[in-house]
Amino acid sequence: MIGANLMLPAQCFASFARAAVPAPPEPPDPNAPTLDLNFLVNPVIPADWTFTRASTAKYFGANGWQKSVASNIARFDHDSHTCELRGLLLEESHTNLLRNSDAAELWTPLNVEVMTDGTVGPDGVSLARRIVEAAGGDDVAHCVYQDVAVSTSAYRTFTWSSRLYRRERTEAYVEMRSGDSYCGASFDLVSGAVLTQGAGGPDWTFVRARSIPLRDGWVELRVTGTVTTATTIRGAVYLQNGDSITYPGDGVSGLYHGGSRLEQAGFATSHIPTTSTAATRALDRLTTSNLDFLESGDGTLLIDAVFVGVATASSACLISLDDGTNIGVSIYKAVGTGAMWSYVGNNATSLGVTAGEGDRVRIAIAWSGDWSVASTSINGEASIAMRPVPVTITQMSIGSRRGTSISSIWAREAKYWPRRFDDAALSDLTRLT
Repeated sequence: MIGANLMLPAQCFASFARAAVPAPPEPPDPNAPTLDLNFLVNPVIPADWTFTRASTAKYFGANGWQKSVASNIARFDHDSHTCELRGLLLEESHTNLLRNSDAAELWTPLNVEVMTDGTVGPDGVSLARRIVEAAGGDDVAHCVYQDVAVSTSAYRTFTWSSRLYRRERTEAYVEMRSGDSYCGASFDLVSGAVLTQGAGGPDWTFVRARSIPLRDGWVELRVTGTVTTATTIRGAVYLQNGDSITYPGDGVSGLYHGGSRLEQAGFATSHIPTTSTAATRALDRLTTSNLDFLESGDGTLLIDAVFVGVATASSACLISLDDGTNIGVSIYKAVGTGAMWSYVGNNATSLGVTAGEGDRVRIAIAWSGDWSVASTSINGEASIAMRPVPVTITQMSIGSRRGTSISSIWAREAKYWPRRFDDAALSDLTRLT
């Protein structure tokens, strides 16, 4: 009986036999990239890469609220309005020259009162400041402002940014001023539309104005201008009634302020809060010297990124394979503009495309193992032949080249294939989808 109890049906033995033989592994895809960083699908820094930033920094989380990270922690930034993931935020170093950037009650008031009423700002935690116009029968300005000492012995570009939320006043005017010269713009706080813009006087030249929608009706207003000489810049936020910034106040109408910045730069970066002194956010740097993915033969390198801004005083590298000293396989924007270039060695090739603030670019370079042939393409355009120079590669950087030529970008993808895409495939690879 004991033996009979141990008897098993024949089909059970067949089942065990089948289970004992593991399925063969899937063969590797010979066409797959050996480096595949997709920060939209997998927002992490790989273990064999080094990320550094010698300061804290701000970014927007998946819920649209502004958040803070400690030094050397990467920022996977989201659109504050749509909550869509933008990618890995990499920025050059910028300084907020304002003092008490988020505490407008410590600025100079002009026919206004600054208070808090429990309303939170763009981080969902800190209290926003309510700016309320004083009552009066005369046509007067209602604003808060701050005078900032600067040194501009030659042309310098500045960007003023203010985060505002409508209340009774649904329009605002933001301005940079030195002496009798100014640069400013007025905005509709509901739609974000730029209502007026420009400069006046001999010293300021208007560059641009734009608004950035944030969460829950907040909007960031930005004005960029160039000044010839100045020792002080007055940054101001004006309440606006209709089309005028001078009017009789009613003593109750106002708007909310959630932080401002004055950056000596041609574009605004992520928020840099300050207390009684100016504050600087350090640059972001992402590199690796682990090149196990790289082979000595043919290769194709791709970068997909969106520009935070392009008006930097130096060239800015989006991606680079190099030896730590010489220019390698690299993709750049030109000094002071968004003109795009590809390099193989010291030979530069213009891509014939100029990117602007907020523009996305998808660029690739393909080369032969003997460095006799190379091509490049951007955004699905026809491939362009390059004149390559042999390159020794010992490291890779995203958003910089050997810690210099820093870009301000949202990095979306970076990929490498140990094969050279032909011209048609290279154009298809860079097509924006």
